[in-house]
Amino acid sequence: MADGTKATRLSEALDDGQRKHPLLAIGAVNALAAHVAVEAGFDALWVSGLEV
Repeated sequence: MADGTKATRLSEALDDGQRKHPLLAIGAVNALAAHVAVEAGFDALWVSGLEV
């Protein structure tokens, strides 16, 4: 089940007209890759069944 708070934050970020750059997203194949993406400053990440 999706976390409503995270979904709300993503929705608000997408609707933010004051944003100076597009949202940066990256795919993560495991928890370590997700951690590295967060540390690198990506705004969003996705995981697909094929990657996992």
